[in-house]
Amino acid sequence: MKSIFFAFFTTLFFIGGANAQITYEAAFPNIGFVYPVELQASVDDSDRFFVVEQPGRIKVFPNNTEVNPTEVDVFLNITDRVLYSNGQEIGLLGLAFHPDYDNNGYFYVYYSTDSPVAGISVRMVLSRFSVSPENPDLADPNSELVIFQFDKNQNNSNHNGGKIDFGPDGYLYISFGDGGGGNDPQQNAQNIENVFGSICRIDVDVDGSNPIESNPLLPNGNYEIPSDNPFVGVAGLDEIFAYGLRNTWKFSFDVPSGTIWGADVGQNAFEEINLIQNGNNYGWSRFEANSVANGNVTIDGEVEFPIHFYDRSQGDISITGGFIYRGTDMANLVSKYIFGDYVSGRVWSLEYNPADGSSESNLLFQTNGQFISTFGIDKNNEIYFCDYGNNAQIYRITDGETNQEAIVVDGFGQWLSLEGGDINNGEVFAVKSNSNGDVYHGGNFSQAGAVNANNIAVWNESTGWNSLGSGTNGIVNTIEIDSNGNVYIGGNFSQVDGIDANNIALWDGSSWNALGTGTNGPVLAMEIDQNDNVYVAGIFETIGNMTTRNIASWNGNEWSALMDASTSQVGTNNEIRSLHIADDGILYVGGNFDEAGGNTANRIATWNGSNWSTLG
Repeated sequence: MKSIFFAFFTTLFFIGGANAQITYEAAFPNIGFVYPVELQASVDDSDRFFVVEQPGRIKVFPNNTEVNPTEVDVFLNITDRVLYSNGQEIGLLGLAFHPDYDNNGYFYVYYSTDSPVAGISVRMVLSRFSVSPENPDLADPNSELVIFQFDKNQNNSNHNGGKIDFGPDGYLYISFGDGGGGNDPQQNAQNIENVFGSICRIDVDVDGSNPIESNPLLPNGNYEIPSDNPFVGVAGLDEIFAYGLRNTWKFSFDVPSGTIWGADVGQNAFEEINLIQNGNNYGWSRFEANSVANGNVTIDGEVEFPIHFYDRSQGDISITGGFIYRGTDMANLVSKYIFGDYVSGRVWSLEYNPADGSSESNLLFQTNGQFISTFGIDKNNEIYFCDYGNNAQIYRITDGETNQEAIVVDGFGQWLSLEGGDINNGEVFAVKSNSNGDVYHGGNFSQAGAVNANNIAVWNESTGWNSLGSGTNGIVNTIEIDSNGNVYIGGNFSQVDGIDANNIALWDGSSWNALGTGTNGPVLAMEIDQNDNVYVAGIFETIGNMTTRNIASWNGNEWSALMDASTSQVGTNNEIRSLHIADDGILYVGGNFDEAGGNTANRIATWNGSNWSTLG
């Protein structure tokens, strides 16, 4: 019988091949940024980049691969007025340079601040600032002119949109989310009397070419209404350009095709891409993608469904919109829409056929743990993206090389297939073996060898492949085995072998079992300590009615939050990606957070059973 993996006979070395594959690389490896959410090239003759940092700063630096931290300047600092909290959707979110910036020095920002309204915590503000006439790398924080502002109509901090940009028509477009809360509780997105769940369009050049605004929330006369906005002169808010959107975090213009591409973040099921057009209703919250999400919401008139959408079965949870590629370095991507998923780090190209409305996506790559907060383009229309964290880098999408030619060298080893066939119709994300030679495989697949197996299967040298019941209805990200041989799986699923099990389940050797109510979001990592306590982590806020914040432990009977004994705070303030238990029993936690148990902890923290700590 063949060995499971290798014998020490031969190995493979690779030499360069000619088949190009899209990949990414650090664009400016010597510099980092604090929670970047927007990246833009300069609109003047200089070759600079501007980075919007969510806490309330805009940084500027020369477009030079070797740029160092001393060459990065603070262009604008308005942290004194920005309401910000890491991991939430508030802060400084948007930046747009006036089309005539070379002459007038105007740029616009979109940010959150404290609301003076009782019971409401967030006010959203669109303002104009001016660059210093003496220093192009410095703006005047005292030059603020408030253009537009509104207080949220409920006390949720999320779903604020964030993108602002000038279109080819010279008008300023602003994306507003539905205001937050599950299922759009105020039904804002279908209410054309407020800005929530819409993309608005205004004319900031108050020159009499369009009607002056009559916004009752802030009638300051600082902008005009484009006369062809859909609700001018009829019922509805004059500023609205399109509506029925949940939270279009990013949109972009493609001038050659005359299209506006909007990526709308979904709720529970789908992430979608829309072509934004004047007056269209995109259906939220009755529809998520083209499926009914809330049958209690009624819609009068037609709904414009997305040109493309994807579900969450493979761990993709939050779409980040990009750009139609118009660069020259990657010829096979020209005229295709480049977009990604913030959580999974996967990046795709999308080819759209306007003649028949068909679209086809192609996975380009998956990042190595980087969270895609935003895309940007340089002066040559090459595409970049930002990671999200307190020392986040900027990456450039490039042509790479793969499928290298292999040569055999004697003396090391040989890779072999598993007896009985491979998993060849999907992806494997986790592998774990026990002392009996059982090797458990989890991921996103429906067949192992010749056996039907939904996302979980076991292989043994003697018996080959076997399924574990009917498997799960979603992906499996992680597998662990306790001292009694019980197999725990975590992922993004709601059922296993026909029983309800939210993202976590146990296989006892003959049947599947749920672990209480499970988590309300995906499980990405697990570890089991010497007492068979199971630690699970990922992207979730609660287990049942208990707040856990991305991590919890299971003792065989019940769940517990990891509450710091000193601060009484639980978990972390953002995603957890990795867990490890050291020989001394200390649990090491890694992810995209900067607080653990109420303590400052940048991306890595430890748990000793009663308190959260940092390294060093």
